[in-house]
Amino acid sequence: MSHATPHFLTSALPFPQRRHLAAALAAIAVACASSAMAQAGLPIYTDNLVNAFQDWSWGTRDLANTNPVHSGSASISASFVAWQGLSLHNSDFDTTPYASLNFWANGGPAGGQIINVYAQLDNADSLPVITLPALAPSNTWQQFTIPLSSLGVGDEPNLARLTWQ
Repeated sequence: MSHATPHFLTSALPFPQRRHLAAALAAIAVACASSAMAQAGLPIYTDNLVNAFQDWSWGTRDLANTNPVHSGSASISASFVAWQGLSLHNSDFDTTPYASLNFWANGGPAGGQIINVYAQLDNADSLPVITLPALAPSNTWQQFTIPLSSLGVGDEPNLARLTWQ
């Protein structure tokens, strides 16, 4: 697996094999369930964490990374090995008005990293893990949209974490 530094969001699940994951993430948000709703998507990261989301990550990361950047002036850069990840916490976040998690990821010059995404309700780890397609090479930004229902947190009043690993 490549050891290039990609840019993305991540959290840690206990994978026993040694993996190196590096990526950059930008413009992370939860999106509304319907375009007819008056409420816009809720940003989580826009050059910094917003809307009460906190960095509960473990491993090497930079939440004010200046290169590469998808939009704005910063992205999240992360480089992890096994048992490390990017994890964003928000106490008892109500997902009812939202349908999906949207974010951009960049795998750096090498690309090819595999990112696992999962969520937690009340800090419990028993929800599905979504494995994304390998990141594209050559410093390409890719947009990902994951239905909250696929993460097991659709229409829930108590989302505690979003994690990328």
